[in-house]
Amino acid sequence: MAKNKLSILQEELRDRLNLLKEDIDDIQSGDEYDPTIYNETQLEIKFLNKTLNRIWELKHD
Repeated sequence: MAKNKLSILQEELRDRLNLLKEDIDDIQSGDEYDPTIYNETQLEIKFLNKTLNRIWELKHD
């Protein structure tokens, strides 16, 4: 049951990660964007990657 819940969490986090990556990828040169929001998005992407890696480790131990 715990692995099932981890899988659900993993899927939701991957969805969020993909949305954030799309937001970053959609920035075109010359676009105006808030550097603070950009930096926060990059930090969230790093956090999600670390969290997803940890979930993978837990599921495969």
